[in-house]
This record gives sequence, C-alpha cells and structure tokens, in this order.
Amino acid sequence: MISCFLNITGSNDYEILRCPGVGNFKVFSGDDKYRNKIECAHKNKASIPPGVYWISDRPVGRALSKLYTNIKDYILGTQHSRWFALYRQDSKIDDETFYKGSKRNLFRLHPRGNESGTSWGCITFKNISDFEILRNALLQSITFKLAKTNYKVYGYIIVTSNRINKKCVE
Repeated sequence: MISCFLNITGSNDYEILRCPGVGNFKVFSGDDKYRNKIECAHKNKASIPPGVYWISDRPVGRALSKLYTNIKDYILGTQHSRWFALYRQDSKIDDETFYKGSKRNLFRLHPRGNESGTSWGCITFKNISDFEILRNALLQSITFKLAKTNYKVYGYIIVTSNRINKKCVE
C-alpha cells in the first residue's frame, strides 16, 4: 500500500504531493480563486478538506453517466477510466463528506485534461506523466478491501495545512 502526504500551503501555483518510494509530484486542489485555499474547503470548487483519504477505484456510474463521461473525455482529452476516487476516512466511507457544515463530494486523483484542467476539490496533477508514475505504482501495490464496502484500496493520502484556521476570503 502506498502512503502519500499533501501539505496545502496556499500557493497560487502548485503544491507537492509526496509519496515516499514513488516520488514527489506537482499538484493543485480547487479551482480559480479557491485554488490551494484549504481555509475555503467548505465551499464548492474549493480545495480538498483536510483529512485522510483512501485511494480507490473510481466508480463508473450508470449508462447515461457513462455516456456523458465519454463525451467529456473526447472534448477535454481526459480519461476518467484511469482516475482514482478519494474517500475521506470519516463516519461513513463513501463519495461524500461534511466539512464545516457543508457537504463536499466526488473527490478524485487525476491529471489535468488538455493541460488546462480544473479541480473542484480533486487532487489534480500538473503533468500527465507524473500521474502515470503514481498510477502505475498504485496498481502494483498491495491492496485490501475496506470493511463493509466493496472498495479496493491502493493507498491513502493525508491532507494537512497550517491554514485551516485562517478565514476564507472571497
């Protein structure tokens, strides 16, 4: 199992995802004015909230969802089938969590599409090649199934920051 660590500093550029034995990778979390602003993690499209996240297979959804995803993949140059889900370790391991009274969901580990990329709380890689290095390592790692779920876990990411108590500035 692979362990990774992300300390969100509030950089307007990139943060470093550290995965000992695999590498250090430039990533970002959150979109536009919320990029890498963990103090705003209770807002939609903001940084991923602090916590520990299981790295698991990304759910694929139903037929209409799959069609919509395939269209997005074609237009944006992404490959959702290669992404991972990030499930926060909280009272219920699923695709949503509550942080500071707000529901957040659908956190993913993925590269930018077409080198532009958005991140609505995902951990998004600057470089596709870096994502592929971590992806290959995850797929070759020892895995386990989470109790009371069917989730196959490849590793985890601990998200921290010294900015948690700062005020979210709009």
